Amino acid sequence: DSILSNLPKDFFRYAVEILITGHLGLAFTIVLNPIFQGFEDTIRIPKHFSWKRAVVRSAIVLFLAFLALTIPHFGAILSFIGSSTVSILG
Repeated sequence: DSILSNLPKDFFRYAVEILITGHLGLAFTIVLNPIFQGFEDTIRIPKHFSWKRAVVRSAIVLFLAFLALTIPHFGAILSFIGSSTVSILG
């Protein structure tokens, strides 16, 4: 699944893993922001920061984490969806 598993366990591999983890953490919030905003508009949560927004966004992230942990072979499903949509967009 990952090319990193073929690299030797040295500083370079750990540095790459740290950078990829940081990228995924930051990209996750950017990619989910439209979903958060659309859902908040649907249930009429005010646009300014409030505890309701924090609860809704946390609930969505927990739901996504639950899905990712409960669906077996989730990486294969994501690879299939990604490859098919990139082909269609291309």
